[in-house]
Amino acid sequence: MEICFLQMHWNLGTSLHGCRTTNAYGVKNLIMNINNHNKIKGFCDLLQIQSSMIYTPDQIIDTFHQLLEPDKKLINKKIKEIDGHFDKMAEIIMSPREKEKSC
Repeated sequence: MEICFLQMHWNLGTSLHGCRTTNAYGVKNLIMNINNHNKIKGFCDLLQIQSSMIYTPDQIIDTFHQLLEPDKKLINKKIKEIDGHFDKMAEIIMSPREKEKSC
């Protein structure tokens, strides 16, 4: 359970599977590609998250701090998505009432 909780907020690992899981849930992660595996590099290239990949342990702290900076474009995109969801919910909530008024 503790591992799941940690992966909900941050992940540091050498496992491609763990990195896939955290990325699937939108969790920032640091991928240690110490053995220079092509599969990990390919994964990072595919998702355009090369900045999350490190090759030596001494890169952990600097890369971690870089990844903590907020992604303003992503935040604005998510705000628009959330606004759209609320607009749709309001539309659904109001639609039965509008039908009742016309009867």
